[in-house]
Amino acid sequence: EVIDVGARKRRFLVKKKLDIIQFSPDGSSILTSLDGNATLLSTSDGKQLWQSEDFNDGCFTSDGKSIIALPLMSPLELVWFDAKNGKKAKSLKWKPPEKADRTAYPQPRAVSPGDGIIYLADGINGGIAPVEAASGRGIRELQIVSTDQEGPFGPCLTKDGKWMAGLSMKAAEEGNTAFTLRLWNTEGWKEEKTITLEPKGPANIPGELSGDGRLFLIGIGQEIRIYRLD
Repeated sequence: EVIDVGARKRRFLVKKKLDIIQFSPDGSSILTSLDGNATLLSTSDGKQLWQSEDFNDGCFTSDGKSIIALPLMSPLELVWFDAKNGKKAKSLKWKPPEKADRTAYPQPRAVSPGDGIIYLADGINGGIAPVEAASGRGIRELQIVSTDQEGPFGPCLTKDGKWMAGLSMKAAEEGNTAFTLRLWNTEGWKEEKTITLEPKGPANIPGELSGDGRLFLIGIGQEIRIYRLD
């Protein structure tokens, strides 16, 4: 369901399971996955703009002109798809970090300002791998998830790209969920903080970092919770 917050009314409703939902930087379209295929929808009326069988997940570049994805048939190839039509524009072989347990291939989830770093999230091994967009070199694998948790969710980035947060979760009693938030300084890839959040209610993940990295926002039920990180 897409709601116009300013007008306080529903724009459109999709009565299908959506595996991913990501707004374009200008808010004019939504990248999602319908029936296992990447699909771009218009936010004005929900009209399908295009659908691709080449990939099912990805993320927008910072200017919104392209979508970066790992093709289903070539998981070691980062591909830039044209956001206007879903057609392949360029590609780059990417190299996993040394000693990375590459039993599964992660998916692009975010890009740094200027698209210098692409962040891949690995749901099997529980890590986030930053990759140099120019060379395809995997910088390292940032472990987000411990053995009794699910994830990773995110990553979330500050506007300047200096800070990155990744979430993992563990189901608690009475349907509540305990989250572990890990905050990384991307200039030296140092984990600065590890914080446990127990929101006591269904959470809307992955949440957001404030522009300066001092606050973390996450939706809990009908509320928005704000946590200080400094």
